[in-house]
Amino acid sequence: MKTKFLPLFVALILSSPVLAYDFEIDGLYYTISSETEVYVDKGDEDYTATTIVIPEQVIYNNITYSVTAIGNLYPIINPFQGNTRLTSITIPKTVTTIYEYAFNNCGRLRTVICQGAMNEIGGRAFKDCGYLETFTIAEGATKVGDFAFTDCVQLKSFCPPDGIFIKGIYAFDDCENLSTITTLYGDVYDNSFSGCKSLQSIIIKDANSIGDWAFYGSSSRKMALSHVSLPEGLTVIGDRAFNNCSLKSIVFPSTIDKIGENAFYGNSGMNKMICKAELPPIIAEYTFNSQYSSGRVSSIIPVYIPKGSKELYETDPYWSYFTNFIEVEDFSDLENEIATNLNAPSHKNTQSSKILQNNQLLIQHNGQIYTTTGQRIK
Repeated sequence: MKTKFLPLFVALILSSPVLAYDFEIDGLYYTISSETEVYVDKGDEDYTATTIVIPEQVIYNNITYSVTAIGNLYPIINPFQGNTRLTSITIPKTVTTIYEYAFNNCGRLRTVICQGAMNEIGGRAFKDCGYLETFTIAEGATKVGDFAFTDCVQLKSFCPPDGIFIKGIYAFDDCENLSTITTLYGDVYDNSFSGCKSLQSIIIKDANSIGDWAFYGSSSRKMALSHVSLPEGLTVIGDRAFNNCSLKSIVFPSTIDKIGENAFYGNSGMNKMICKAELPPIIAEYTFNSQYSSGRVSSIIPVYIPKGSKELYETDPYWSYFTNFIEVEDFSDLENEIATNLNAPSHKNTQSSKILQNNQLLIQHNGQIYTTTGQRIK
């Protein structure tokens, strides 16, 4: 009977990742990934330091290697996963990838400083880091994987200078103190920011879809989100995507085709809507309306639509919920008015104003000048 299971046992050993770093220097373990590069790996013992500064380069056997990543492709043996001592880590500009689970469940981690660009943060890389407050990235844009920061309840901002690309579901789910993020590029996946009740303002660009429950707030944890910019090219907004937010207005691009069930339930403070689509987008009975009076968007707010499309909206079975359609030939002034508030979010100690430069309306915010689409020009 014992020999019967031997082949299976051998197969499991051969197919399992082997804990095998190549060398150790100053308490950090490294695995060689190419002739000139290494990544930080898990060693024989757990890391015990509370503060770690990863070097840009290490020398081993008279060869100089650049440190380019943290973790590896085998999440069960990632270097810092479950570490209960680490409170701060500084990552050099040579490191551009943090792999899956690398810092998962680091219960005391508070500060992460990336001195250069961080191209990619893998799935669950910082999940359940409940004390993580500060995450600084000096350069570039960052791809963020699924569940990467889920339940980082103390995280206040995540601002790669050139924006964020969401690459998986639940990326920042339940980061309830997250109030500031940079521009989002590309599709926003399901539950990406659900439960981020402190998030106030977002700009989304180059997206085709916004997933189900993407910015979902519950009745007990209403989202502070009051301003959102949606891009041309967006076609789908998923179910409950902006449920229980605090939106005052919304501009749907001309490309919008479908808006899901309860997508804007709970936004009872909305006072203006622009829909630039000539054909009414497909909506559900309770996309804006609700069986509960406290949660519905008011039926009498002005809904600005393209000239010549009023009859289509008024005769649509669900858009006909609204009673104040206003046809518009040019949406520019309306959009600029909304963009003024969007690009100048109401944070303490900030100052914003509209300026006219070379016949172009611009936004001056904390000494910087932006276009009405959020592009910094000075």
